[in-house]
Amino acid sequence: MQNIASHLQQFEIKIDACARPNLDKEVVLPKELYHFSKIIQDLVEKRALYLNCLVDPVVTEDPLQGPVATAAHVEFQTQETKINENLLLPTRKGKVSTEDMAVAVVKELLHAHKSEVLPDTDADTADEGSTVKASQASFGSGSQNARSVAMSSRGQKTTTPSAVKYSKINRFDPKYQVFGETVEESDQFKGSITFILWENTNALLAVAEDYYKKKERHPVYRAEYLKDTFDQCMDELTQRMLSYQVQADIYHSNCLQEFREQLKIFEELVSSVPPFLIEEVLKQHLDLITKVLAEKRSTFREKFNQLENTKTENKHRLRPILGHPNNAEVLERLCEEEEARQNAEFTEINRNAKDQKNCMLEHAQNFVAALSSLSEQLFLEYDNFLIVDNIQSAQPEATGETIRQKRAGPPMQEEENTSTDEVPRESRTWPGIPAHELSESCRQYNVQGPSSVASLFVETAAVTTVKTVQADLAILEARDSAYEKYKQHFLQDISQIERETKGLLINAQNWQNGWRDSVVNIMKLYDLVRPPCIISDPVL
Repeated sequence: MQNIASHLQQFEIKIDACARPNLDKEVVLPKELYHFSKIIQDLVEKRALYLNCLVDPVVTEDPLQGPVATAAHVEFQTQETKINENLLLPTRKGKVSTEDMAVAVVKELLHAHKSEVLPDTDADTADEGSTVKASQASFGSGSQNARSVAMSSRGQKTTTPSAVKYSKINRFDPKYQVFGETVEESDQFKGSITFILWENTNALLAVAEDYYKKKERHPVYRAEYLKDTFDQCMDELTQRMLSYQVQADIYHSNCLQEFREQLKIFEELVSSVPPFLIEEVLKQHLDLITKVLAEKRSTFREKFNQLENTKTENKHRLRPILGHPNNAEVLERLCEEEEARQNAEFTEINRNAKDQKNCMLEHAQNFVAALSSLSEQLFLEYDNFLIVDNIQSAQPEATGETIRQKRAGPPMQEEENTSTDEVPRESRTWPGIPAHELSESCRQYNVQGPSSVASLFVETAAVTTVKTVQADLAILEARDSAYEKYKQHFLQDISQIERETKGLLINAQNWQNGWRDSVVNIMKLYDLVRPPCIISDPVL
């Protein structure tokens, strides 16, 4: 229990360090938070198994508790009743009375009584001998002598102390086996406590049996601390052992209360982990698409700068002297080179725009798949996490305090109105992400993605959980927020590409028109019109 409490404190510190990092705090990554929460979950599961407090429709009761012990006493009494009924049956026909079952039982009891009891005085010996002889005589005589001996024994019951003082001692009597005849060692709290009590009870029973059998043979020291009979000693011993079991039940009940409180804290803390994980995925994909687009723009800029350098050279080569008829071939070659350059420029601008849009669409598909996969994984994993509803409540009859709790103060009481109780716990289906929005946005700009992009799902798969926890709500909120942020960034990049492409095409068209006009003006200087030098309008 203390181990879980210390881990919860560390978990809270790590969450704060991840949410508000600075130089004075430990550097904690979202994945480290996630793995630490799994460690706490393992401790929680082990604790639940040790306390045996999981809510299960089929509850296996401890065979050493309550009604079963009562049933054992009932069974013993039933068997004893059957024996007494057999003893009351008359002797079978054809057999002598000395072979009667009742006679055999009485002989066995008298033999055991004689072997265990040692007389203190000669008078006791004489009384015992006369008692045995009288008993044997009663078996050989008829019913008249049996009734007379029985009446005499009843009349002497109050005057013969040997009947009470030397009663048969049997520690295996079911009334002394309050924890059962056999108990297996267990890894659970109540099972281990029961095993310890059963083991020590049997050991004390053996010591007490040995002492009271030999009590008359040895002097008794400090008799005020010892009971007179074995039954009195065993009554006090069993009551003491049962009181220990009651204290263990009280401690178990208080442990359940504390464990339930820890589960509430853990559920609240673990709901802070999914936003960090989802935000990290969003940041990774945004950084990746930004880097890839920057690389593509850098490559395009290098090619575009080469075309711009060629344009500058052609501009310098276009001089008025080229309008002279003797330079017609030079002007025509220059116009052909510039025409090829302009076509390459238009092609490169359109190719760069399409390449960037396809790249964005492909990365958007990857982001949606990664976000959906992470969300589904978290939904399913947190559905297996233990919450307070999976743990049994403390037994109302287990009241009181143990010595340890009296020193520590009053036990924690469960709060009735908490944020955890306000969460509906029923099964719920969590919808997927509308992934079709990003692909539709690209189609509006006449972008045809690759074959892998064409297989985009209209909507990702929905996830159904058995219960609803705070982490589920945090996952849904963080996932939708991350999707909206990526969508906004996606649309902004698409718009930026469109603006840049449109501006480059307009500049290229303006330069093309200016080049045509310059060529015409140069040729007009010498009244020459050369249609082959006229560059046709490019197809945008």
